Amino acid sequence: DRLAELRDRGQLVVDEFSSDGHSLVFDLNPLPYARAHTAIVSESEFTDGTVRRVTEKSIKPLLFSRPFVIFGNPLSLALLREFGFQTFHPIFDEAYDEVSDPVLRLVLVNELITRIATMDKGELLQLSNHTQEVCAFNRRFLLSGGAIARYWSLCIAPILQWMRHGVG
Repeated sequence: DRLAELRDRGQLVVDEFSSDGHSLVFDLNPLPYARAHTAIVSESEFTDGTVRRVTEKSIKPLLFSRPFVIFGNPLSLALLREFGFQTFHPIFDEAYDEVSDPVLRLVLVNELITRIATMDKGELLQLSNHTQEVCAFNRRFLLSGGAIARYWSLCIAPILQWMRHGVG
C-alpha cells in the first residue's frame, strides 16, 4: 500500500520552525524540494475566501521547480496566475481552488494529494514529464523579476493609490 509506505518514510520538513520572527520568509533550503516530487503547500489561512493572498510558502516551490498543491484560501491558484505564474491544470484537477467552503475544499485537496501520493514510479515519471515545462517557466518568470512587477502593479500600487487619494 503506497500510503502506508509514505507514512513509514516519516515527516519531510521544509521549514525549520525554530527560526525567529519572519526569518522563514528568507530561509531557502533546496534539499527537501530535491527529495520531493510535488510540494504540498500549507498556507497561513484556510478560510472561506475573506482573505485573498499567498505567502512565501507558495512561492518556494516555484523557485525550486516543483509542481505544487496548495492547502489555502480559495482562489490562491487564481492569484498566482494573476501574478503571471502558470499552474498545473489539466495535469492536476485544480477545481478545489474555486471552492469557498473550507470543508469541501479540504476534501478535494486531500483527494488530489492522495492520488499523487499513490502513484507508482512510472506514473510519477510521466507526471514529472508533464509538469516540467510549467515548472521551468515559473522559475524563469520568478527569477526574471516579472512576478515582482506584477505583484507591485496588482497589490502594492493600488494600496499606494488609496493612501494618496483615499486618506484625507
